Amino acid sequence: MTRNRALIIIVGVVALVLIALAIFYFFFRNAGAPYEPAPIIDINNPSLPISQNASNTSMGGGNTGITEENQFQNIPQTFQQLRLLSSVPVAGATLFEKNADTFVHYIERATGHIYEVQASQKQTPYRISNTTIPKIYEAFWTQNGRGIIVRYLKEGSDDIQTFYAGLKANTSTSSEQTLDDGTFLPNNISDLTVSPAQDKIFYLSRNGTQTVGIRSNPNGTSKNQPFSSSAHEWLVSWPSATNISLNTRPSAEVSGFLFFLNPSTGGLQKILSGVQGLTSLSNNNGSLVIYSESNGTGVALKLFDVKKGTATDLGVRTLPEKCVWSKKVNTTLFCAVPDSVPSGAYPDSWYQGQISFTDNLWAIDTKTGTTKIIMTPQSIAQQIMDIVQPVLSEKENYILFTNKKDLNLWLLSLSDL
Repeated sequence: MTRNRALIIIVGVVALVLIALAIFYFFFRNAGAPYEPAPIIDINNPSLPISQNASNTSMGGGNTGITEENQFQNIPQTFQQLRLLSSVPVAGATLFEKNADTFVHYIERATGHIYEVQASQKQTPYRISNTTIPKIYEAFWTQNGRGIIVRYLKEGSDDIQTFYAGLKANTSTSSEQTLDDGTFLPNNISDLTVSPAQDKIFYLSRNGTQTVGIRSNPNGTSKNQPFSSSAHEWLVSWPSATNISLNTRPSAEVSGFLFFLNPSTGGLQKILSGVQGLTSLSNNNGSLVIYSESNGTGVALKLFDVKKGTATDLGVRTLPEKCVWSKKVNTTLFCAVPDSVPSGAYPDSWYQGQISFTDNLWAIDTKTGTTKIIMTPQSIAQQIMDIVQPVLSEKENYILFTNKKDLNLWLLSLSDL
């Protein structure tokens, strides 16, 4: 009996030790586990999971003004130059000036919750609106960050819905804001852009056999129609007050065209034609256009001088979707440039997510041809980034961009470079 009792005691002690070690391993290992980024999501796929707090699918809803900190835990945010603002997919973001400082507004793709953060402060973004609009595909900001247009698929159908709302401060607290003046724009708008002053929008929709272009206030009022076409596949942007850019939807298998539309007179000017895989980006006075041309297995970035009618190769292999023109110097570009460009049909292979890039951020002087690498994400943040949707602040001291690999949002301080 004594030996059996001793054996039972030994077995019990060993079991307790094993249980204690298991508890220690589970809690302490997980507490120190490194942050794992969100799964890779194709930017062209609007279907995203809805977070658990996004059960309210109405356009209404109150505001809490509460900072949601869970998504930011264990995320390095205080790099010398580069900050991660959102670790969940973002549908659209903007930089704007307020109280002599630069701020960021962005909207979560899965929930439609809106966040604000001061660019100069190493603070956690705080939620200013929790009105839930799930599965947003894209968002456009208007009126210096005080208005937003969101686009998403109507539940249970293939209809594209476009909804405008203004942000109005809640008088009871400085952090809370409500969505005001909510208005639905026409269904199935194929593309939309915002004017440089952010006080007007231009969008394309079908009217019988024609695609028509409508200019209006952000909420859809004061409409006029400066454009119509029997062709239906267009992408639009509004680079300068007098020019709306109309680019045929690009493919490596299609010869593309670029037109400038005067939004006041409806006058149409052909800028480029017969360019395979054409995508483009005009500077803010319409004097220069960068464009990409598919050459069978790769892509070349070229510069077109509108006045001279001449094109030159910039010697850089990237896409205009990765670039933003300086607002101060009409000949300066900021572009995300891949380390290498694999063979593929561009821009199709990249659009479809078959090819992903590893980018660095460059400054390019198109007048002199000089270039400078100003940021390498792998060195600064140990991140591999496929950079899209770059946005410059008015003072050009910050650049905001999205990583196409996970749709996370980043902010780079140019003042520190």
